[in-house]
Amino acid sequence: MPKVIKTKAQNFGEKMSGENKKTGKKTDAANKIEKAAKPEKQPKTKKTKNDVVKDVARKDKLVKNADKIVAVAEPVAVRFSKIYENKNVREILLKYFEEGCVDILPELNDYIGDEIVSNKKNMKAPIIRKWLNLMHDKSIVEFNRTKDKKTGWFTYFWKIRPDKVVEFTVSDINKEIEKLTKEIEEIKAHNFVCDCKTWTSTEALESDFVCQECEKVVMEKDDDKLIAEMENKKKVLEKKKEDILSSP
Repeated sequence: MPKVIKTKAQNFGEKMSGENKKTGKKTDAANKIEKAAKPEKQPKTKKTKNDVVKDVARKDKLVKNADKIVAVAEPVAVRFSKIYENKNVREILLKYFEEGCVDILPELNDYIGDEIVSNKKNMKAPIIRKWLNLMHDKSIVEFNRTKDKKTGWFTYFWKIRPDKVVEFTVSDINKEIEKLTKEIEEIKAHNFVCDCKTWTSTEALESDFVCQECEKVVMEKDDDKLIAEMENKKKVLEKKKEDILSSP
C-alpha cells in the first residue's frame, strides 16, 4: 500500500511538472524567488524649477570651460604671429624705432640670441642689443637668459610678443583718435573769434560781441570744413585699427 501511494505521488508530481513545462507557468515558490531577486524600481520624481535652473547652470559652466580650453589652444600670440608684416603696424613702429630696429622683428619669431641676430643682419651686436632693449622697454619683445657656470656671464635669448605689438600700435591709434576728438570739441565750443583770440558763444554774448583787448567785433567763424577734415582723419584711423586687429 505505501509503495502504491508513493508511486501515485511521484506520478502526480511528474504530471504537474510536465504541465508547468508545457504551459510555461511557474510555481508560486519560483515566482517568489524571482520577485525577491529583482531590484525594486525607484519611483520617478518630477524635476522642480530649481533643478532645471541647476541643470542649465551646469551646462553653461561646461560651455564656458570649453571656451577656455579653446582659448588656451589658440592663444592671441599665435594669431598675430606675423603682425610685423602689417603695413599699418610698421608705420606706427617707425614713429618710435629706427627702420633697422623694426626690420629685426621677423628674426624673433622664436627665442634667438642677440649674437645670432647680429650675424644674420651683418650688424654690430651692441646695436642689436640697444634696439632689443628699446623694444623691451615698450614690452613688444621679451627675453630669457641662461648663466654660464664657468664664466658667470648671462646669454640672452629674445622673442617678439605679437599680442603686445598689437596692443602697443592700437593704443597709439586710440591716442590719436582721442586727441582729434578733443580738438573737434574745442573748435565747436570756441566758435567765435576776434583779432586776438577765440570765444565760446557764452563768452561772446557776455561781452556784447566786442573784445575789450583788441576792441574788435567778436564774430562767429565757420569751422565746418575743418571739422569735416578732422572727422575724416578719425575714420581713417579707425580703419587702420580694424585692419591691425583683423591681422592673421
